[in-house]
Amino acid sequence: GGGGAWAIVLQQVATSVVYLGLLWVASDWRPRFLFSRSSAGRLVRFSAQLTGANFLSYLQKNIDNLLIGRFLGAAPLGVYSLSYNLMLYPVTRVAEPIYQALFPVLSRIQDDDERVGRIWLRVVRMAAAVVIPAMVGLVIFAPQFVRVVLGAKWDDAVPVIQLLAWSGIVYALNTVTLSVVLSRGLTGQIFRYTLISAVVLVSGLVVGLQFGLEGVALAISTAVAIMWPLYVRIAARTLEMPRVAYWRNLAGVAAATAAMAGAALPLRLLLESWGLPAAAILAIGVPVAAVVYLGACLLVAPGLRGDVGELVSAARRKRRPAPAGPLPGEDPRPEQVPAR
Repeated sequence: GGGGAWAIVLQQVATSVVYLGLLWVASDWRPRFLFSRSSAGRLVRFSAQLTGANFLSYLQKNIDNLLIGRFLGAAPLGVYSLSYNLMLYPVTRVAEPIYQALFPVLSRIQDDDERVGRIWLRVVRMAAAVVIPAMVGLVIFAPQFVRVVLGAKWDDAVPVIQLLAWSGIVYALNTVTLSVVLSRGLTGQIFRYTLISAVVLVSGLVVGLQFGLEGVALAISTAVAIMWPLYVRIAARTLEMPRVAYWRNLAGVAAATAAMAGAALPLRLLLESWGLPAAAILAIGVPVAAVVYLGACLLVAPGLRGDVGELVSAARRKRRPAPAGPLPGEDPRPEQVPAR
């Protein structure tokens, strides 16, 4: 309607207002003018360091835009923003919904280390099974994807997208891990980790800016790669779990993705040598890559196959009418979980 950039601003405002209205209708709770000093004290003790961590996280997610806009200009900033949003897509569409559902579940069983650890590993594996091949596939077919979906004017974004894809994988998996650390109330460790991560990232950005957009993208991915094992260490230590269990848990997905990449990249190069248009390369290459990946998962990721089977069975059970009482062999008493 001619609003220009204000259309984006008004979209955000409208989304927030509508969301608030729907929440008001869906929830019976209403705010009242009451104050509890003890409740406020407990909330502040838990959330003060988490608020600081969120502030540092916000700084990390925006300092790159500020520096690029200041030192490289508006046009490079547009290319970078587009690439960064593509990298964040698996985080917002896969990892964040999982986190929102997983955090309250883990909070209720926070004292059962073995059960929390088992759930964490399975959910991370399932998230990785979607995110890792998707981002690796984006790296392989980035030239065709950009040309078909975004247009030739965005060709400069191809190397930036390819360099940032690694960050998308780590951000998505770390978002799942956050539900474990936060459910244990370890806001202090989250703050310290975020502080170290911010220092590493900003230091890398200062160096990367000297080499343009590709340098910035490489600096971000390098910083993320350095900090990923530390975050895994925090979660594994609080669960008294060996860290190798986390990496072994992802081995099947990584092997299947490697097999997919080993087939998809030569295929893309072959199709390019034949002079096929970008749309045709995508139409042929993406299905082939998906078939190779799924076939490899059947061979090298049996745990993932079991996870998918259980999800399908659970979905089928949900379609059936709920039983009136406990199932045969099930303890009719509700599980009692001590609160921490």
